[in-house]
Amino acid sequence: TAPGTVTRDNMLYADMDVGVDFELEFELTVRSKKGDWTNVFRITTTNNNMGTYGDRLLAVFLKNSDSKLHICTDTMTQPSHCHDTPDALPLETPQVVRIKVEGSRKTVHVAGVRVIEVNDLGGRQRHSGARVYFSDKHYNAANASVGSLVFDSGLTVNTPSAAEQEGVECTA
Repeated sequence: TAPGTVTRDNMLYADMDVGVDFELEFELTVRSKKGDWTNVFRITTTNNNMGTYGDRLLAVFLKNSDSKLHICTDTMTQPSHCHDTPDALPLETPQVVRIKVEGSRKTVHVAGVRVIEVNDLGGRQRHSGARVYFSDKHYNAANASVGSLVFDSGLTVNTPSAAEQEGVECTA
């Protein structure tokens, strides 16, 4: 697999501490739409798809037959707290996506434009031993690539996985 290509069950990091508040920025190029839900990215502390706090500390999907982002952030009272971007991402065009979770607020920017802002996130706690996937094992991988990935404020990478060692570009 080429560096940055999203593939199913591809773990990027094996052991990461995830703070209560965090920011994630990555460059996403959607190559084509698929006929079913696809996963781009997931931070998880469980082996489950959804329903338990920690399943989707952060998960980014492409909607069925679309290139709109579906972004989920777990809270202790509402696992899989999800929101959709209003517009589809253009195909074959790199887009910088920034997701910030702080207090009760989640904001998402695509290409520098705020596309999601919610102030109803419930309580969260720090997690240890989280795994980061491009993409997870529960969904088919999006036909996409990720050019760079930056975690900020509260995220610490402890152990690189085989994918990272093969050259997937990542800054922590």
